[in-house]
Amino acid sequence: MPTLEQIAQPLPLAPPRLSLLNSIPVHEGADADARIAGQPWRDNAITWIPEPCKPTGVFAPECGATVNINPGTSTVGAIQHAQPFGVYAAESCTNAGSAGVDVQERATRSLGLGEAALVEKELWTGTLSAAQGYNNKRLNDNSVTQLNTGTATDPVRALGDLEYAIAGARSGGRCLIHCNRITVQYWIRYNLVYRSGNVLLTIGTDSIVVAGEGYDGSAPGGTAMPGTHASAWAYATGPIEAFRSTVDLVTPAGPEHTTSNRRTAIAKRLYVLEIDPCVYIGINVNHPTTT
Repeated sequence: MPTLEQIAQPLPLAPPRLSLLNSIPVHEGADADARIAGQPWRDNAITWIPEPCKPTGVFAPECGATVNINPGTSTVGAIQHAQPFGVYAAESCTNAGSAGVDVQERATRSLGLGEAALVEKELWTGTLSAAQGYNNKRLNDNSVTQLNTGTATDPVRALGDLEYAIAGARSGGRCLIHCNRITVQYWIRYNLVYRSGNVLLTIGTDSIVVAGEGYDGSAPGGTAMPGTHASAWAYATGPIEAFRSTVDLVTPAGPEHTTSNRRTAIAKRLYVLEIDPCVYIGINVNHPTTT
């Protein structure tokens, strides 16, 4: 029986293939700076004027007649704002046999594995934004348009109601439907969703379905999903784009704890989400025990 244990490499892990960050455009570093007019967005809110949600109307020109077109109210949308937020991962190792570079690498890998879920959680709950007094849009806000008065709806009907509401709210741009990983299994079971590469899409309409690890299914206002998982909320939004900084590594100069002789590395980066405001809809999806 050997008395010494040999050090082995950890199991190779990879970020989730299906996530919010794999389903939307993500601009990083210089690319993000260029797309936000070069402003120092890491320290400030971003602002934008969204495209109109729907065309204004129709007209029927007649030969020789004067055509009057009423511009209506579908003009420029309200100015939108979003504040950056940070996600991070920390790793701590003993200095004996663990170089600081390795600790940094482990922290960076940890961030890569979990940052999608952290961004999803912030989008769904807005916990950090609320704590900082930011006005970032979150999915489970009370201001969301609730379909069917919040009553738990059959999963097939629920997806149809969401798609119908999306069509009535936004022309152009591929919208997103956000749900937890229980809800999406019902939609897959009923052949309502299919996979294309690393993205889930709805059959017939090609809306993007994001079944995020960080999505908890909570209701508007934050009421948690029932413990029995009998139902969960799903939300629809317009297109989303993410802007993020490069990874910033922080390592203390010496052992963080002199008594334990440990070194800690922190990998962090900033995100800001640009969310089209035209679609902001929620529905309570029933999870039947039999299908």
